[in-house]
Amino acid sequence: MKIRKTILALAVTLFCGMMISAPAYAGTSLELKDDEAYSAGGMSWNGSTLVFNNCSFSGQIKLPKNSTVTVTGTNNLIMNQIFDETGVLIGEGALTINGGGVLNIVNSVVTHNNCYGIVGKKELTISGVTINASAAAEGEADISAGIMARKAMKITGSTINATGAPNARTSAGIRGGKSIFIQSSNINASGASFGIVSSGDALGISVSNVNAHGGTAAIKAKNAMQFAGVSGAVPGEKNDRWYAMSGSDRATDVKLYIS
Repeated sequence: MKIRKTILALAVTLFCGMMISAPAYAGTSLELKDDEAYSAGGMSWNGSTLVFNNCSFSGQIKLPKNSTVTVTGTNNLIMNQIFDETGVLIGEGALTINGGGVLNIVNSVVTHNNCYGIVGKKELTISGVTINASAAAEGEADISAGIMARKAMKITGSTINATGAPNARTSAGIRGGKSIFIQSSNINASGASFGIVSSGDALGISVSNVNAHGGTAAIKAKNAMQFAGVSGAVPGEKNDRWYAMSGSDRATDVKLYIS
């Protein structure tokens, strides 16, 4: 009877979407839902906000649209096996990452010819956090980035170290499908192709320290580029694209500092 009551209680818990506690197993593909809660090994999820608190996790984490990640303590996420999608931390819609902690992310595999660390499938907002994101796969990839958003990306008050995979056809530390705006932050971004690239629209950097390196160009935007409150390089248009310039040439190494 006691066993039957235990099974019934577990079934009710699962059905009602109440708290589910389980270990964060190595090699886990964890897809969190907006109608359930989850708690395990340094992370907790309430249906809209995922809190990392000194978490060590091996695998992939997918979040629903309009999710927030709050980072406290030092957290290590690594993906070293192939799942259905590429990326260690994936936001299926708008994704916000904040908190005063440190988030270390490494992706060491190529999935469907791509390799990403953090993926925002729509808007990505990063505020007040330290992120070290590395797309570190040695295999050949098509596109790679340490941090990638398919739409607008905004970084404020944060410290970011982001690198793309070394052997990707297009490799960037930070890549935005639409606009990228960086304010009051410290950024180190490098890739085999670009340090920071906005492939769909504009890029703006304001009152920030930025160290960017790319084999093709350090900083690139499609339609427009603007710097405010910084020295060290100027934006310019060359061959219908915008770059951080060194004289009349696009710069492959750029150091912007607060002026």
